[in-house]
Amino acid sequence: MKTPDPLSLLVVGVHQSTDAYPNTLYRVRQLRGLGGHEVNYPMWSTTVGGWGSISSPWKTLWRVIASHVRVAWAVVRESRYCCLYVPYPAPLVVYLLSLLPRRSNRIIVDGFISLYDTVINDRKLWSPNALPSRLLYALERSAFAKVDLVLVDTRQNAAFYADLFRLPAKRFLALPLATNEEDYTYTPYQAMVGRCRVLFIGTLVPLHGVDILAEAARRLICRGDIEFRILGDGAGAPALQSRISGLPNVKWQRRWHTAEELAAEIRQADICLGIFGDTAKTQRVCPYKLYSYASVGRAVITGDTDWLRSVALPDGLAPFLSVSVGDPDALAEAIRILADAPGQRLRLAKAARHFYVSRLSNEKSMKMLKRVMFANTKNS
Repeated sequence: MKTPDPLSLLVVGVHQSTDAYPNTLYRVRQLRGLGGHEVNYPMWSTTVGGWGSISSPWKTLWRVIASHVRVAWAVVRESRYCCLYVPYPAPLVVYLLSLLPRRSNRIIVDGFISLYDTVINDRKLWSPNALPSRLLYALERSAFAKVDLVLVDTRQNAAFYADLFRLPAKRFLALPLATNEEDYTYTPYQAMVGRCRVLFIGTLVPLHGVDILAEAARRLICRGDIEFRILGDGAGAPALQSRISGLPNVKWQRRWHTAEELAAEIRQADICLGIFGDTAKTQRVCPYKLYSYASVGRAVITGDTDWLRSVALPDGLAPFLSVSVGDPDALAEAIRILADAPGQRLRLAKAARHFYVSRLSNEKSMKMLKRVMFANTKNS
């Protein structure tokens, strides 16, 4: 496929280009590499970003309004483009664009994170019948209905969104996330003698199942050679602190870590842990940390989910070792088995890296994205 000319692609949004949102950061970089022009007025200016980075509700509201108005005005002054791409968060940007004369043949949005699903289903900040919930649902559904394609990370999420928002399934496309391949570089695994380091990275949301991790660590407290390292912070931090209190085999760094720091920790790990929560969302996602583990090339244990069962390698083997979700006994036993089998850890490390290269890499995702961005144009 030929590289599109500069007037083929416009990236427009209120997104933050930081490691807090790696899919956005590296996707936008890739699109710039295609010659895409970017119009971006971020709502946040902090390194970590997000709604929690602004303390005043009025200041938050003002920044939301100002950023979106500036984006809309900038788009009005732009030339016509073959494809318009809107990174996360997209719904309000798309709504404002729908009020303007259409300036592109094709509009594609990043729907990897659904605002409604996150706020209502995951964090349960409002009840589904509350007025703010209904307004958020209407906004996001309207945005998805007005564009040509919504990008999500798995086929299971595509089906979920189509059902949740009552929209045609063909509107949603499963596409691997854009990843940081600069820091998460492949490093061949070498087992250490006399110790097995088990690493968990996460924001401690329910789908992660950190309570399962803590209970598994408790069951392995007699194994002096197995050490657990937890990196991250989030709403589940107080509960996690309570569960790991008194566990000498668990060390927790409760802070924000840079990608460089996380990559260094993964390279030093023998086993990396995925998600184990017994939630509906657990079944349909491939969390970003699995991309990072697999990119570096480390043995992974994660929950036996609908998504994982759907991505078996050509030889029929899963890329990761799986255990029943919500089951600390199963997790503890899997860790014990791998701790005693460095050869099996090496095999799983190679399988994870092979899976990343063949299914999740930036090269794979960009080939798919270019195909749909410029479909039916002279550059495709």
